[in-house]
Formats: sequence, C-alpha cells, structure tokens
Amino acid sequence: MGWAKLVWHPSCISKHALYLWLAILGALRTLDKLSHLGILPSACCMFNCGGNESVDHLFFAFPYTQHIWIEVLSKCNIYRQILCWPEEVQWMADHARGNKPP
Repeated sequence: MGWAKLVWHPSCISKHALYLWLAILGALRTLDKLSHLGILPSACCMFNCGGNESVDHLFFAFPYTQHIWIEVLSKCNIYRQILCWPEEVQWMADHARGNKPP
C-alpha cells in the first residue's frame, strides 16, 4: 500500500484521485474486464490498433498514449523505458518525496 501517498496527497484533485485509486486497484471497467465477465463479446481495442483494451494498453502500449507518456516523462526530466502499469505505480511510489504532489 505504498501507493496510497500517491493517490491521497494533500493537494490531490478528488476526481483524479478516485480514478487513480480505481486504476491501482484494477477496478477500471476496461473492455478486457467486461469481456471476461461476459458483458461484451470482445476485448479488442476500439481504436483498431490490434491490442486488447486494458489499463496497460490504453495508457502505455497504445501508440498515441505511449507518445504522450514519453513526453510527460521527458518534461519531468525522466528518461527511461516505459514500464507496465504495476511497475509504473511502484516506480512512482519509490520516487515520490514529501507532501508535494507527485
């Protein structure tokens, strides 16, 4: 639960914190989860890029969002390979400092 300080820091925006909390807990309703539950017939990404929609795919593997993530990291002077979602959360928890927003 080292990620709690990432989500619930003093200057968090409640709506953003809620969605981050849901993402960390694996509770976002992505197509892969809805397909697994039998609600949808397929988990194929709606953007026709060949992958199944999941948190990892939407935020880190989809070409457009991968480019955005690389740009965000570079604006923070972080130059490293993009990791999968659980590793990104762990990396951020390990590198967050103090009570400032991560």
